[in-house]
Amino acid sequence: MKAWQTRPWLMVTAALALGSGAGPVHAQGGSDSWQWTLAPYLWLPTIDGHVKYDVPPEGGGGPDVSIGPTDWLDLLNFAALFSASASKGQFGLFTDVVYLNMGADNDGRVVSVETEISGPGGLINIPVGADLNLATEVEFDGLQLMLGAGFALVDSEAGRHYVLAGFRFLGIDVKTVWHLTGEVTGPGGETLLDEQGSVDNSVDPWDGIVGLNGHFNPGEDG
Repeated sequence: MKAWQTRPWLMVTAALALGSGAGPVHAQGGSDSWQWTLAPYLWLPTIDGHVKYDVPPEGGGGPDVSIGPTDWLDLLNFAALFSASASKGQFGLFTDVVYLNMGADNDGRVVSVETEISGPGGLINIPVGADLNLATEVEFDGLQLMLGAGFALVDSEAGRHYVLAGFRFLGIDVKTVWHLTGEVTGPGGETLLDEQGSVDNSVDPWDGIVGLNGHFNPGEDG
């Protein structure tokens, strides 16, 4: 069985939501003591996406694996989704956490293999038919963390509105194990993907966030 570490381009739609991100909750007019809230939540997505791995440095091909479409309950092993906030006076803190562990035993398949061999349109992509796929297993771990702080510019009975700044972190670990009926070969007969193999890697991008957050109280005058 062939295994390698490589850097994937990861495209998983609806597998990791960007979170509802409830903002700081507080008493009207602010408070001299900290006000805390914790709010678990749930969403029910349909999983439909691709995991595309780069070509390994020692040669061969990088598999493109399709997952779904399938209901998330078919894949979910564990999940934790919650938002929390705290406020004191004009200041507010908030966080939103989404963690998912999913496994697709036979819901995925290798749909193509990209190779370093160049053609007229760039790198050659070799399609892999459904009849070549015996079983493809995909394990997915994802953590999204958002953390921010805000200052209330507007504070009245009609509502409270923050200007805020913070960061968002997204950590994803993916492992794929495939079983095919035969090797995938290139135009010259070279082996691009073994009959059986595995590949795994992770990505962990993060970025800053700025924006506005607040709420309105219907029926109240500012």
